[in-house]
Amino acid sequence: MRILFWDHYDATMGGIEKLIITLTADLSETHEIVVIAKESGTIVESLRGIGARFTRVDPEARRLAELVAHDDLLIDFGAFRELKVLSRANPRFLLWRVFPDIGHKSLAGLALFRQTFARLERRDSLVFMDDECHETACRELRKSFRKRILPLPIIMREKQYVVDRPRECINFTYVGRGSRIWKVHPVKKLVIDLGQITRERFSVHVFTDTDELYRQELAGLVPSNVEVAYHFGYTMEALSQKLLELSDLHYSMGTACLEGAILGIPTIIADASRDDFPADYRYRWLVEDIQNYAGGWVENATRGSHRLEEIIATARDPSALRRISDTTYAETVANFSSKEIAQRILDLHPRARVRDVLRYMPSYWLSKGKSMVRRDG
Repeated sequence: MRILFWDHYDATMGGIEKLIITLTADLSETHEIVVIAKESGTIVESLRGIGARFTRVDPEARRLAELVAHDDLLIDFGAFRELKVLSRANPRFLLWRVFPDIGHKSLAGLALFRQTFARLERRDSLVFMDDECHETACRELRKSFRKRILPLPIIMREKQYVVDRPRECINFTYVGRGSRIWKVHPVKKLVIDLGQITRERFSVHVFTDTDELYRQELAGLVPSNVEVAYHFGYTMEALSQKLLELSDLHYSMGTACLEGAILGIPTIIADASRDDFPADYRYRWLVEDIQNYAGGWVENATRGSHRLEEIIATARDPSALRRISDTTYAETVANFSSKEIAQRILDLHPRARVRDVLRYMPSYWLSKGKSMVRRDG
């Protein structure tokens, strides 16, 4: 059985890109991996950089359908628009839901998604990355789906975070794309709250692809006791080394959250919001809410229990910080090992196929009808 991934997004390094890279590195030890992606894409370049074994197939190849076999397993994350090209080969299909919101607002669109999810569920081909994704799908589609959670994987590393070092200035690290407002607002809230702790100095190190939206949102808001620095182009091993160099406390969501945690850096879960955070927002350590490691929408709930002053007090207490560091690393290893999650994928034995998704796609019906007209004419 070959395992297929499709780089639908052709984006800079984000959660899905890291997910495909991580799984390819592990699954390629026992399976042939095919990545449908452009030659110059982020995923392909990163896989070649780490020496992973895989076969690249161009998504625009005229014979793409002939390069995919009936026994292949396509693991996808929610973007179905290109799947109709694979209807003839009809490979097996697993939907790993990493997006909380369904995205469709029309009743017809939601009804079709509900039927799609239900069909995939019956064929053991529907999993969710966390509670938030599962709960949102059930709520928006008005149907209870089986709570089958498959967390995002992270490649295991040795714990390297150092607690006992001078901390005249407390350094936060944050990893998140700068093109999405819901990933920028957590930094905005952090900077504003740090400004209220006037007895301390802070640096907030933002690892991103672009700083324009960050600067726009933070304009006139950065207090005198806080410095914001931007870092570009760091991924994989280079990112890990830079986090170890800079970070006292890590603050991120999803895979970016785990990238600090697997190094043993005391990690705080960042939530998402399309609007400014509420004034009474509270923070939480990753180890306090491990099942919601990817964060949640602030508009739906505020899960934290700590004021930021309490987090800073822990950072100033070596024994407390060491305890948080050790627990963070141990919990990350126990819950997010990439090799274990890769094996769990194989143990799922998904039975759905691409056509199980296509049957609920109007664009597929229309294109199929047009091809029949052309053939009969």
